[in-house]
Amino acid sequence: MPIKATKRTAAKSRAVPLKQSRPTIARKPSRASVTVATYDLVAHLQRQRAFSLVTFGPGPRTAGVIAHIRKELAEIEASPTDVSEWIDVALLALDGAWRAGHSPEAIAKALEAKQAKNEARTWPDWRDAGEGEPIEHNRTEAPAEAAKVPTLPPADQLVADALASYVAAEADVDRMQKGVTVALEARTKAMRLESDAVGAYEASVSELAKAVQRAQTVLSQQRPGQLVQHGGQVFTVVNGVLRIYGAPTSL
Repeated sequence: MPIKATKRTAAKSRAVPLKQSRPTIARKPSRASVTVATYDLVAHLQRQRAFSLVTFGPGPRTAGVIAHIRKELAEIEASPTDVSEWIDVALLALDGAWRAGHSPEAIAKALEAKQAKNEARTWPDWRDAGEGEPIEHNRTEAPAEAAKVPTLPPADQLVADALASYVAAEADVDRMQKGVTVALEARTKAMRLESDAVGAYEASVSELAKAVQRAQTVLSQQRPGQLVQHGGQVFTVVNGVLRIYGAPTSL
């Protein structure tokens, strides 16, 4: 049965669309309601330093790290969407930082301080910069006080250097032990080959002596100077000396 609309009903029906069309504003969730996977940078730096000491050795290696970074930058240009190429540069930068004498805690503090410093700086409108141009902060502003990055105390640095030297020496000893093992194996093989060669030589001499004995036995039954064919060779005895003339076809 159709319902007859009254003025009150019409007014109410007009109010509904206005309420539904009101835009919904997305509110930023509170920090407590956001689940974020955290990563311990200090623990990572301790792990990276231990790996780097064993793999690449101690010392600053400043020139080598910089050269490696340049190589990785070229790889980023070739594949800019590959996140692993960007991470290579980040890892090399962290490696250079601890090699320059900074502790993992100091590097983490410097990273946080630098981010805060950049956030406090004045930056130009990014729309005015070209795609291939760097965007730098406004250098006319008063320079902020440089963040003080603590370095390893002398005693701790000595311990780190001693540990690095021990790791390097242990690696050298391991390489020398492998070299001695290879040398001993080569010596054993050479001695075995020498023994086989001596055995073959003695067997050949023995066979030759037997052959000479057989030839002399045959020739002793012949007249002096008489040619005798035996074993594909031609023999004769002249004045008690065995002479071999070669194959019969050469006579």
